[in-house]
Amino acid sequence: MIITGVSAACLSSLFAYTMGLNRLYAYGLLAFVLLLAGHAAIIPFGYSLLAIGLTITVSGFVLLIGFIQRYPLSQRDETNVKESH
Repeated sequence: MIITGVSAACLSSLFAYTMGLNRLYAYGLLAFVLLLAGHAAIIPFGYSLLAIGLTITVSGFVLLIGFIQRYPLSQRDETNVKESH
C-alpha cells in the first residue's frame, strides 16, 4: 500500500506539473495519505482505493455543478439541442 501511495503521489505530481492542473497535486497527496493511513490502521486495500475514488468523484461532481451554474445553456441553445435529437 505504501508503494502504491508513493507511486500515485509521484505520478499525479508529474501530471500536475506537465498539465498545469494544481488539483492533481491534492489528489496525489490524498492518495498517499489515505493509503499510508490505511496501511497503519490495517484497512483493506480495496477500501482505501474506494475512499480515494469516492473523494475524487465527489469533487468532480462539485466542479461540474459549479461549471453548469457558471455557464448555463441559454434558451436558444436548449432548443437547438432538442431539435438535433
